[in-house]
Amino acid sequence: MNLAAVKGFLDRYLGGAGRSLGSIVRILAVAAVSFLLIGTMFFPDRHRTYEENNYNRVRGIASDDVARITSGGRSDLHGFQPRVEDDSFRIAWVGGSSIQSVSETNYTFIPAEVARDLPTIDGREVTTDVYFLSGIRALDNYMAVLAAVEDEPDMIVVTINPAWVFNNTATRGWEELDPHAVQLLAADPQSASLFAPYLAPSDFVLGAASYASAPVRDRIRHSQAITDKLSGFTLLDRTPSDAEPPPPDELAQIRAMNIPVAFWRKYRLAPVPDQTLGERQAQILLESDLDANSINRAVLDNMARITAESGIPTYVYVAPVNHEYLADPVVDTAVADIEAEIASHADRWSAPNQRFVPTNLSRFVEPFGFADLIHIQEPEAVSGYLTPELCEFLATTGHICDE
Repeated sequence: MNLAAVKGFLDRYLGGAGRSLGSIVRILAVAAVSFLLIGTMFFPDRHRTYEENNYNRVRGIASDDVARITSGGRSDLHGFQPRVEDDSFRIAWVGGSSIQSVSETNYTFIPAEVARDLPTIDGREVTTDVYFLSGIRALDNYMAVLAAVEDEPDMIVVTINPAWVFNNTATRGWEELDPHAVQLLAADPQSASLFAPYLAPSDFVLGAASYASAPVRDRIRHSQAITDKLSGFTLLDRTPSDAEPPPPDELAQIRAMNIPVAFWRKYRLAPVPDQTLGERQAQILLESDLDANSINRAVLDNMARITAESGIPTYVYVAPVNHEYLADPVVDTAVADIEAEIASHADRWSAPNQRFVPTNLSRFVEPFGFADLIHIQEPEAVSGYLTPELCEFLATTGHICDE
C-alpha cells in the first residue's frame, strides 16, 4: 500500500485524522487521557500494605509497632509510604544495610532498637518510619531524605555508609525509583541538577502518569492479580518435579541477576582467591575518590540545604566500621581520610536544626560484633550510643526527652 492510498483511506473514513504531526499528537494525547480516565474508573486503588515488605516481618520490626519499613520493592511507584500518626513523635530514619543487625538469634534494625530505648518526647510516644533501601548509594540517600522532608516528620536521622559516601563508581542503586524522583523534584526544583544525568523521558512520563492515576501507580499489584487469574490458562505442564535441581553454575547466576548493579557488585573488583566479604568491602572503602569534585559531594551539600530549609531537627552520623578492620593501619587511615573529607562539608551543616557528626561511630564505642566490615550483628552498642545522643541534640532544638 503506497502513501497516497493511506492518505485517501484517512480522508474517506477518518476525516483526515493522522495526516499531520499535530493531528498525531492530538490523537496520542486523547488516547493517553482516555486510558487514564478509564483505568481510574474501573481499577480500584491497591495501596501497598506494610506486610508486603518482607523486612517488616523480621523479628525486630514485627514484634511491636514502634518502627516500620516504609519503602516498597523495585518498580513500586508508590516510593516511600510513611505512617501518619499525629499523636506520636515521628522519626524518619534514612539508611541502607548498615542500619540492619542480623545474627543467628536476632534480626532487627537500629532505628527500631533506638525507638524502643527512647523515652516519650514532648509527652508523645516515639514511632519511626525507616526509609530503608538495601544497597543504598549516595543519590538514593538523597532521594530518601528529600522524600522524608516532604513527609514532614518531627525528626530526621541520616546514616552515611563510609564505603559509599565518596565512591563515585556507584552513585545510585535504585534507578527503578526514578519516576518517584520526578515527583519529588516538583517540591524541590533545585535538586534537578543532581538527577538530570540519570533521568530519561520515560521517567517523566511514568512519574506524571503515576501521580495522576492510581492504576498506573498500582500497576504492580494489578498486573499480579491479573497474572494470578490467568495462570491456569496454559498448555505448559506446571506439575512440580520431585527431582532436586542442580546448583546453578556461574553463568546461570549471572542470568538470574535482574538488575545491572547486582553484576557490578560481584564483578567490579578483580576476584582474589579466598578473599572474605569483609576484605572485599575494604577494597571498596579504599576506592573512595577524595579529590574529585563528584556528585557525591553535591549530594552531601544539597542534603544539608534541604534539611536546613525544612527546619526539621536532622541528625547525621557515619555508620560504624568493624573494629577488627580498624586495627589494620591501612583501613584505619582510609577511614580517617574519609572522616576528614566528610568533616570538610560541616560548614554546610551549621543550621540550628542540624547536627552533623563526621567521625565514624566506632570511634565512640567499645568493640562489638560485626558480620563483616560494615554489617552489624550486635545492635546494643550502637543503639546505646545513639539514644542519649539524639535526646541531647533534640534538647537544643526545643524538644524534651521525658524522664
